[in-house]
Amino acid sequence: WLPSQLFYFWERPLFRRANQLYKRGKALEMDDLLPLPHFDLGDVIGPHFEDAWKEREHLTPVKQQQPQKLDHLGDSEVSTRRLSWSLFQVMGSRFIIAGFIKMINSSLQFCFPILLNNILKF
Repeated sequence: WLPSQLFYFWERPLFRRANQLYKRGKALEMDDLLPLPHFDLGDVIGPHFEDAWKEREHLTPVKQQQPQKLDHLGDSEVSTRRLSWSLFQVMGSRFIIAGFIKMINSSLQFCFPILLNNILKF
């Protein structure tokens, strides 16, 4: 199981299929792709995102009849903050965990040449 995960053996049939279709001038179809985990399906994430979006509804300003100053927070900034917050509510914990894993990976990649240099100097 572990070597398959490390070396992407589990994706080889998909790569072969893509190569065969490419030679015929075609592309992969949705049926060729691996199925998503249940928690990544739109039917599951959609309602959570809608709830998070409605929670932040108070951030969206009511349109005023008078023109606003340029230094005032624009609608696009408010919508961006609302979208960012909603996405974080729905998928934030998974991205934080992935970020920690990436930080550990990058640290190890950075430290390995230093360690190797110290071993060779010894």
